[in-house]
Amino acid sequence: MPKRLLPAYPTRHKRQRGSAILIILTIIGIGAAFLLVSALNKASSQIGRDKVTSAALAQAKEALISFAATSATLPGSLPCPDTNNDGSGDNTGTNCTAYIGRLPWKQLKLPDLRDGSGECLWYALSPVFRNVLPAASRSPASNSLNNTTAGQLTVSDTSGIPLPTPPNPVIAVIFSTGTSLPGQNRAAVGATICGGNNTAANYLDTAAGISNATGGGTGTSFIAADASSTFNDKLIYITASQFFPSVNNRVVAEIRGLSQPPTSGLRMFYNTPTNHYYPCAANAGSAGSQVTTPTCLTSGLIPFSVLSFGSSTLTWLTNNNWFSLTSYAVAPNFMSGTLYPQLCGAGGAGCLTVNSYVNSQAQVTVGGISAIVCTINGMVTSCPYP
Repeated sequence: MPKRLLPAYPTRHKRQRGSAILIILTIIGIGAAFLLVSALNKASSQIGRDKVTSAALAQAKEALISFAATSATLPGSLPCPDTNNDGSGDNTGTNCTAYIGRLPWKQLKLPDLRDGSGECLWYALSPVFRNVLPAASRSPASNSLNNTTAGQLTVSDTSGIPLPTPPNPVIAVIFSTGTSLPGQNRAAVGATICGGNNTAANYLDTAAGISNATGGGTGTSFIAADASSTFNDKLIYITASQFFPSVNNRVVAEIRGLSQPPTSGLRMFYNTPTNHYYPCAANAGSAGSQVTTPTCLTSGLIPFSVLSFGSSTLTWLTNNNWFSLTSYAVAPNFMSGTLYPQLCGAGGAGCLTVNSYVNSQAQVTVGGISAIVCTINGMVTSCPYP
């Protein structure tokens, strides 16, 4: 029989070499795990910062739109950018000191909003929307501010190509500036809540030849580029379709008439004892007067010459051409010649259906926003608004 060979046992050298390989592999595994955890932590931290930034930008955008809708003297207008880092917009006469600056958070009744890097927000504004040009200095032919007024700012994609229309042109742009990049000096100048200085180029970046610090050199062109070693701005913009619905709501509410009992507009006209009906509509040739011949015009424009408004309200409605953009209709049961106190018939007969409400006594519409008009009388005991 052939001689059986016994298995060879590893030498001590081979055993040591195997152990060393295992140790090396373990060290590599630990290093890889450390790098993976570090990367995940970094990614998680960045996600957290991005969430803070997105929330701050959204809050600023909402506050600007609310500011425009609730302005006492010029609905649709926005504050100037803050150029001296005190939280309020700055102007020189009826012009903003600059149309790119920090967000005027104090005027917007906001805290000093910060992005995920701890920086306060910046802001660019279309000049025609500035609130320092009062309604008295505007007219239908010059700087009118209504829902046909176009924004004056253009936003481009990461390649520098302007976005389509819409969203362009936009009304305002809000920026998160992120951390400082090489060449940017954010050393503090003076004692301010936001800190830093007022030089836009130390905060806003350039990509594809478009500088957000200068509005592309024209003051009106901005870029939403991908993040890189030379660009970390994040921006959000306000389009006309986002901006005007709340402003339109304000307009129709003013024309309908505010308060209960009403103190202005169509409802005050109705509530006047010598009237107790709604006026006939106006048309393009009647200069705001009712058209009553040959018959009462039941649908057309606002007969503003017979309505009462506060002086500032009448100024901004007239000078910004809102009346020519607003349509009006009166229900047959509530027009001139009807017997007070009037009432809608069964199922809303003799009245108008507005926003699914079948008992509307009249209707006001601007920019696709319609308002129910309803006034309490001896027969009508409640209306669907205060």
